[in-house]
Amino acid sequence: MAFVWLFGLAAGFLALGWSVGRKRLGWALVMAILAITTGWLGMMFFHFRFSKTVNGSGWCIDSKWCFLAPLCLGVVSLVLVMWEWRKSRHAN
Repeated sequence: MAFVWLFGLAAGFLALGWSVGRKRLGWALVMAILAITTGWLGMMFFHFRFSKTVNGSGWCIDSKWCFLAPLCLGVVSLVLVMWEWRKSRHAN
């Protein structure tokens, strides 16, 4: 699960870095989609939950919120890629 999370973060950061230039917009789009997919799958399926109750009071740890970071990075990168494509299309 940690590998999936790290892969999603790496894809999100790569997509974010590549989305600001016009040279690698195709790769940025692919990485943004991978980051969004990883984040969504992590929040839905690849997470674990641990809970403990002691003397009537309990607490719970759920790892699905860690996958919110790749999901947000992917969405922001996707928006930036679409913005750059639109900007380059109107410039020509």
